[in-house]
Amino acid sequence: MTGIRLALIAMSGVVATQATALSCLAPDIADTYRAVEAAPEAYVVVKGIFDFPTPPSSATDDINAPLIIRYEASFDGIALTRNGFTAPTNLDVVVTHDCAAAWCGSLVADIDTIAFLERTATGYAITVGPCGGQAFHAPDAAMIRTVEACATGACR
Repeated sequence: MTGIRLALIAMSGVVATQATALSCLAPDIADTYRAVEAAPEAYVVVKGIFDFPTPPSSATDDINAPLIIRYEASFDGIALTRNGFTAPTNLDVVVTHDCAAAWCGSLVADIDTIAFLERTATGYAITVGPCGGQAFHAPDAAMIRTVEACATGACR
């Protein structure tokens, strides 16, 4: 009886480990705005299109190995001001995909995106993690109104 109990306990640990998955809350654009506004780094909020070649593969034999994928992208669109998205901008951006085991963040080319770009000493950068939050693809009118309201101090 004790042997069976130990075997069941051991098997439940294996099953729980295999069933573990990444669990993320849906990112909220107002939360992201407030987070970057409070961050010590400088950020610019932009809306437009990223263009980049196919990013390097995230394939690895060790799903537990930390993985970071980095490449250059160009961005064409408009930057957020207190008057809304009004400042035309064309930027080179360093994109970093941060991965957690088998889950990596994603940035989509050739689709309208609101992105929160960090202004660095060498240019602009964005890090997209497995749970998202720095890039909002195909933003609807409510998302655009929300982030524009945040720029005027009326963040909900």
